[in-house]
Amino acid sequence: DKERFIEASWLKADDSAYPVEILIEGHDRPGMFADVTSVIAGVGANILSAKAKGQPDSGAARINTVFEIHNLGELEEVISRIKQVKGVTSVSRVAGRTRG
Repeated sequence: DKERFIEASWLKADDSAYPVEILIEGHDRPGMFADVTSVIAGVGANILSAKAKGQPDSGAARINTVFEIHNLGELEEVISRIKQVKGVTSVSRVAGRTRG
């Protein structure tokens, strides 16, 4: 509902970092977890936690990770790059994430 949206902006008065949690789903393969965490670190985001789980019966994989970002552009870049990782089928932000 667009009427409920409010305008927000990131303050850059200091080098504050904000925790964000995302869920990555895809087709399990060797090296997928390493590729995803490498993308996050490659953008300069600090990974606070990461958990991966493979589903041997279906071949699916789920990765939950919490990392720090400095602005919305950094988050968008991380998500865009993760979507390019081989085997990734979806990337979504977990709502309500406020702490690491």
